[in-house]
Amino acid sequence: MYCFTARWRMFLRAWGATPPTTLASLSLVLSSTFWNLLPGGVAGDLARSAAVRHSVGGLGNALAALWFERLGGLAGLFLVALGAHAFSLRASSFVHRAPLLTHRAFVFTPALPAWLIQATLLGFLGSLALLALSLAATRSATLARRLSTVPLVGSRLGTLTPPARPRDLALGLLLSLLTQSTSVFSLAVVVHALSPSADFDSVIALSPAAVLLTFVPLTPAGIGQREAVFSMVYAQAGVATEVAVAASVTSFALGLLFPVVGGLLALLQSVRPVPRQKP
Repeated sequence: MYCFTARWRMFLRAWGATPPTTLASLSLVLSSTFWNLLPGGVAGDLARSAAVRHSVGGLGNALAALWFERLGGLAGLFLVALGAHAFSLRASSFVHRAPLLTHRAFVFTPALPAWLIQATLLGFLGSLALLALSLAATRSATLARRLSTVPLVGSRLGTLTPPARPRDLALGLLLSLLTQSTSVFSLAVVVHALSPSADFDSVIALSPAAVLLTFVPLTPAGIGQREAVFSMVYAQAGVATEVAVAASVTSFALGLLFPVVGGLLALLQSVRPVPRQKP
Protein backbone atom coordinates (compact mmCIF):
# COMPACT_ATOMS: atom_id res chain seq x y z
CA MET A 1 0.00 0.00 0.00
CA TYR A 2 2.93 2.31 0.66
CA CYS A 3 4.15 1.79 -2.93
CA PHE A 4 0.69 2.65 -4.30
CA THR A 5 0.66 5.80 -2.17
CA ALA A 6 4.17 6.80 -3.26
CA ARG A 7 3.19 6.34 -6.91
CA TRP A 8 0.13 8.57 -6.55
CA ARG A 9 2.23 11.25 -4.85
CA MET A 10 4.66 11.13 -7.79
CA PHE A 11 1.84 11.71 -10.26
CA LEU A 12 0.60 14.67 -8.21
CA ARG A 13 4.11 16.12 -8.15
CA ALA A 14 4.25 15.68 -11.92
CA TRP A 15 1.55 18.36 -12.12
CA GLY A 16 3.49 20.65 -9.84
CA ALA A 17 1.47 19.86 -6.72
CA THR A 18 2.73 19.63 -3.18
CA PRO A 19 1.03 16.38 -2.15
CA PRO A 20 -0.44 15.88 1.32
CA THR A 21 1.92 14.39 3.87
CA THR A 22 2.71 10.71 3.47
CA LEU A 23 0.35 9.82 6.33
CA ALA A 24 -2.48 11.97 4.94
CA SER A 25 -1.93 10.54 1.45
CA LEU A 26 -2.00 7.00 2.84
CA SER A 27 -5.26 7.80 4.62
CA LEU A 28 -6.82 9.04 1.37
CA VAL A 29 -5.64 5.97 -0.53
CA LEU A 30 -6.98 3.62 2.14
CA SER A 31 -10.34 5.41 2.16
CA SER A 32 -10.50 5.17 -1.63
CA THR A 33 -10.08 1.39 -1.48
CA PHE A 34 -13.27 1.22 0.57
CA TRP A 35 -15.38 3.15 -1.95
CA ASN A 36 -13.71 1.31 -4.84
CA LEU A 37 -15.63 -1.80 -3.74
CA LEU A 38 -18.55 -0.34 -5.69
CA PRO A 39 -19.00 -1.60 -9.30
CA GLY A 40 -16.43 -0.09 -11.64
CA GLY A 41 -13.85 0.33 -8.90
CA VAL A 42 -13.36 4.09 -9.42
CA ALA A 43 -15.68 5.82 -6.91
CA GLY A 44 -12.96 6.02 -4.27
CA ASP A 45 -10.37 7.22 -6.75
CA LEU A 46 -12.67 10.02 -7.87
CA ALA A 47 -13.17 11.10 -4.26
CA ARG A 48 -9.41 10.97 -3.69
CA SER A 49 -8.85 13.19 -6.73
CA ALA A 50 -11.48 15.68 -5.56
CA ALA A 51 -9.73 15.93 -2.19
CA VAL A 52 -6.49 17.21 -3.78
CA ARG A 53 -7.92 19.18 -6.70
CA HIS A 54 -6.87 22.57 -5.32
CA SER A 55 -3.21 21.54 -5.07
CA VAL A 56 -2.98 20.65 -8.78
CA GLY A 57 -4.88 23.58 -10.26
CA GLY A 58 -8.31 22.02 -10.47
CA LEU A 59 -10.18 18.76 -10.70
CA GLY A 60 -9.16 18.34 -14.34
CA ASN A 61 -5.49 17.94 -13.47
CA ALA A 62 -6.32 15.73 -10.47
CA LEU A 63 -8.30 13.43 -12.76
CA ALA A 64 -5.48 13.51 -15.31
CA ALA A 65 -3.06 12.32 -12.62
CA LEU A 66 -5.55 9.57 -11.72
CA TRP A 67 -5.87 8.59 -15.40
CA PHE A 68 -2.11 8.25 -15.78
CA GLU A 69 -1.96 6.32 -12.50
CA ARG A 70 -4.54 3.79 -13.73
CA LEU A 71 -3.14 3.60 -17.25
CA GLY A 72 0.43 3.24 -15.96
CA GLY A 73 -0.72 0.43 -13.69
CA LEU A 74 -2.35 -1.34 -16.63
CA ALA A 75 0.77 -0.94 -18.80
CA GLY A 76 2.93 -2.23 -15.94
CA LEU A 77 0.66 -5.24 -15.51
CA PHE A 78 0.84 -6.06 -19.22
CA LEU A 79 4.64 -5.81 -19.06
CA VAL A 80 4.83 -8.08 -16.02
CA ALA A 81 2.56 -10.56 -17.83
CA LEU A 82 4.79 -10.48 -20.91
CA GLY A 83 7.83 -11.18 -18.74
CA ALA A 84 6.06 -14.13 -17.13
CA HIS A 85 4.98 -15.47 -20.52
CA ALA A 86 8.50 -15.12 -21.95
CA PHE A 87 10.00 -16.96 -18.99
CA SER A 88 7.37 -19.67 -19.35
CA LEU A 89 8.13 -20.21 -23.02
CA ARG A 90 11.90 -20.25 -22.51
CA ALA A 91 11.72 -22.67 -19.60
CA SER A 92 9.30 -24.95 -21.46
CA SER A 93 11.59 -24.97 -24.49
CA PHE A 94 14.55 -25.82 -22.24
CA VAL A 95 12.69 -28.79 -20.77
CA HIS A 96 11.76 -29.98 -24.24
CA ARG A 97 15.40 -29.95 -25.37
CA ALA A 98 16.58 -31.71 -22.20
CA PRO A 99 13.91 -34.33 -21.35
CA LEU A 100 16.24 -36.14 -18.93
CA LEU A 101 16.06 -33.17 -16.56
CA THR A 102 13.16 -34.12 -14.33
CA HIS A 103 14.08 -32.09 -11.22
CA ARG A 104 11.17 -29.98 -10.01
CA ALA A 105 13.10 -26.79 -10.75
CA PHE A 106 12.98 -27.65 -14.47
CA VAL A 107 9.43 -28.98 -14.71
CA PHE A 108 7.74 -25.87 -15.95
CA THR A 109 5.23 -26.37 -18.75
CA PRO A 110 2.05 -24.38 -18.19
CA ALA A 111 -0.29 -24.59 -21.17
CA LEU A 112 -0.47 -20.91 -22.00
CA PRO A 113 -2.88 -20.42 -24.93
CA ALA A 114 -1.43 -18.51 -27.87
CA TRP A 115 -4.31 -16.03 -27.83
CA LEU A 116 -3.45 -15.00 -24.27
CA ILE A 117 0.14 -14.12 -25.20
CA GLN A 118 -0.99 -12.24 -28.31
CA ALA A 119 -3.69 -10.37 -26.42
CA THR A 120 -1.18 -9.40 -23.71
CA LEU A 121 1.26 -8.03 -26.30
CA LEU A 122 -1.49 -6.07 -28.05
CA GLY A 123 -2.69 -4.76 -24.71
CA PHE A 124 0.80 -3.55 -23.77
CA LEU A 125 1.31 -1.80 -27.12
CA GLY A 126 -2.18 -0.32 -26.88
CA SER A 127 -1.58 1.01 -23.38
CA LEU A 128 1.69 2.62 -24.50
CA ALA A 129 -0.09 4.25 -27.43
CA LEU A 130 -2.85 5.48 -25.12
CA LEU A 131 -0.26 6.91 -22.74
CA ALA A 132 1.31 8.86 -25.62
CA LEU A 133 -2.08 10.10 -26.83
CA SER A 134 -3.09 11.09 -23.31
CA LEU A 135 0.11 13.06 -22.82
CA ALA A 136 -0.53 14.86 -26.10
CA ALA A 137 -4.13 15.56 -25.05
CA THR A 138 -2.98 17.39 -21.91
CA ARG A 139 -1.20 19.84 -24.20
CA SER A 140 -4.29 20.49 -26.33
CA ALA A 141 -5.77 23.94 -25.79
CA THR A 142 -8.88 22.85 -27.70
CA LEU A 143 -9.53 20.00 -25.28
CA ALA A 144 -9.01 22.29 -22.31
CA ARG A 145 -11.60 24.73 -23.67
CA ARG A 146 -14.12 21.97 -24.32
CA LEU A 147 -13.71 20.56 -20.83
CA SER A 148 -14.58 23.96 -19.37
CA THR A 149 -17.93 23.84 -21.21
CA VAL A 150 -19.02 20.46 -19.83
CA PRO A 151 -22.43 20.95 -18.13
CA LEU A 152 -22.49 21.00 -14.32
CA VAL A 153 -18.83 20.09 -13.79
CA GLY A 154 -17.05 22.23 -16.38
CA SER A 155 -16.42 25.09 -13.97
CA ARG A 156 -15.06 22.67 -11.37
CA LEU A 157 -12.55 21.03 -13.69
CA GLY A 158 -10.30 24.05 -13.83
CA THR A 159 -7.63 24.41 -16.48
CA LEU A 160 -6.17 21.19 -17.87
CA THR A 161 -2.40 21.57 -18.12
CA PRO A 162 0.45 19.23 -19.16
CA PRO A 163 2.66 17.75 -16.44
CA ALA A 164 5.15 20.32 -15.24
CA ARG A 165 7.62 17.68 -14.03
CA PRO A 166 7.93 14.90 -16.65
CA ARG A 167 10.58 13.21 -14.51
CA ASP A 168 8.07 12.52 -11.74
CA LEU A 169 5.58 11.25 -14.32
CA ALA A 170 8.19 8.80 -15.65
CA LEU A 171 9.12 7.66 -12.13
CA GLY A 172 5.46 7.06 -11.33
CA LEU A 173 5.07 4.93 -14.43
CA LEU A 174 8.20 2.92 -13.57
CA LEU A 175 6.93 2.38 -10.04
CA SER A 176 3.90 0.69 -11.57
CA LEU A 177 6.17 -2.26 -12.39
CA LEU A 178 6.96 -2.70 -8.72
CA THR A 179 3.37 -2.39 -7.53
CA GLN A 180 2.04 -4.83 -10.13
CA SER A 181 4.87 -7.32 -9.60
CA THR A 182 4.08 -7.30 -5.88
CA SER A 183 0.38 -7.91 -6.53
CA VAL A 184 1.09 -10.80 -8.91
CA PHE A 185 3.61 -12.46 -6.59
CA SER A 186 1.28 -12.12 -3.57
CA LEU A 187 -1.54 -13.76 -5.51
CA ALA A 188 0.75 -16.59 -6.65
CA VAL A 189 1.78 -17.25 -3.04
CA VAL A 190 -1.88 -17.58 -1.98
CA VAL A 191 -2.74 -19.95 -4.85
CA HIS A 192 0.33 -22.13 -4.27
CA ALA A 193 -0.32 -22.29 -0.53
CA LEU A 194 -3.75 -23.80 -1.24
CA SER A 195 -2.48 -26.01 -4.07
CA PRO A 196 1.09 -27.01 -3.16
CA SER A 197 1.15 -29.74 -5.80
CA ALA A 198 0.95 -27.12 -8.57
CA ASP A 199 4.27 -25.90 -9.88
CA PHE A 200 4.98 -22.48 -8.35
CA ASP A 201 6.62 -21.13 -11.51
CA SER A 202 3.55 -22.11 -13.52
CA VAL A 203 1.30 -20.35 -11.03
CA ILE A 204 3.44 -17.20 -11.26
CA ALA A 205 3.31 -17.31 -15.07
CA LEU A 206 -0.48 -17.49 -15.02
CA SER A 207 -1.17 -15.02 -12.20
CA PRO A 208 -0.81 -11.86 -14.35
CA ALA A 209 -3.64 -13.16 -16.55
CA ALA A 210 -5.85 -13.60 -13.48
CA VAL A 211 -5.12 -10.02 -12.38
CA LEU A 212 -5.67 -8.63 -15.89
CA LEU A 213 -9.06 -10.30 -16.30
CA THR A 214 -10.22 -8.83 -12.97
CA PHE A 215 -8.52 -5.43 -13.36
CA VAL A 216 -11.91 -3.77 -13.88
CA PRO A 217 -14.51 -5.30 -11.53
CA LEU A 218 -17.75 -5.83 -13.46
CA THR A 219 -19.64 -6.86 -10.32
CA PRO A 220 -19.58 -5.38 -6.79
CA ALA A 221 -16.01 -6.01 -5.59
CA GLY A 222 -15.61 -8.47 -8.48
CA ILE A 223 -17.64 -11.16 -6.67
CA GLY A 224 -18.40 -14.03 -9.03
CA GLN A 225 -16.22 -12.55 -11.77
CA ARG A 226 -13.06 -13.34 -9.80
CA GLU A 227 -14.07 -16.94 -9.06
CA ALA A 228 -14.85 -17.64 -12.72
CA VAL A 229 -11.54 -16.14 -13.86
CA PHE A 230 -9.47 -18.01 -11.28
CA SER A 231 -11.10 -21.33 -12.18
CA MET A 232 -10.38 -20.80 -15.88
CA VAL A 233 -6.85 -19.47 -15.56
CA TYR A 234 -5.36 -21.70 -12.87
CA ALA A 235 -6.78 -24.85 -14.43
CA GLN A 236 -3.86 -24.45 -16.86
CA ALA A 237 -1.51 -25.13 -13.95
CA GLY A 238 -3.47 -28.15 -12.74
CA VAL A 239 -5.28 -26.34 -9.92
CA ALA A 240 -8.67 -27.91 -9.20
CA THR A 241 -11.74 -25.72 -9.62
CA GLU A 242 -12.69 -25.83 -5.95
CA VAL A 243 -9.14 -24.89 -4.96
CA ALA A 244 -9.12 -22.00 -7.45
CA VAL A 245 -12.39 -20.72 -5.99
CA ALA A 246 -10.95 -21.04 -2.49
CA ALA A 247 -7.87 -19.09 -3.60
CA SER A 248 -10.14 -16.40 -5.04
CA VAL A 249 -12.08 -16.07 -1.78
CA THR A 250 -8.87 -16.11 0.30
CA SER A 251 -7.13 -13.44 -1.78
CA PHE A 252 -10.28 -11.30 -1.66
CA ALA A 253 -10.52 -11.70 2.11
CA LEU A 254 -6.87 -10.70 2.55
CA GLY A 255 -7.36 -7.76 0.21
CA LEU A 256 -10.34 -6.60 2.28
CA LEU A 257 -8.00 -5.62 5.09
CA PHE A 258 -7.22 -2.35 3.33
CA PRO A 259 -10.86 -1.40 2.53
CA VAL A 260 -11.86 -2.23 6.12
CA VAL A 261 -9.22 0.14 7.45
CA GLY A 262 -10.23 2.70 4.82
CA GLY A 263 -13.89 2.37 5.80
CA LEU A 264 -13.02 2.98 9.44
CA LEU A 265 -11.02 6.06 8.48
CA ALA A 266 -13.91 7.37 6.38
CA LEU A 267 -16.28 6.79 9.30
CA LEU A 268 -13.99 8.58 11.75
CA GLN A 269 -13.68 11.53 9.38
CA SER A 270 -17.45 11.76 8.98
CA VAL A 271 -18.11 11.85 12.73
CA ARG A 272 -15.19 14.09 13.60
CA PRO A 273 -16.56 17.33 15.05
CA VAL A 274 -16.14 20.43 12.93
CA PRO A 275 -14.03 23.04 14.75
CA ARG A 276 -16.10 26.02 15.81
CA GLN A 277 -15.33 29.30 14.14
CA LYS A 278 -14.23 32.13 16.35
CA PRO A 279 -16.58 35.11 16.28
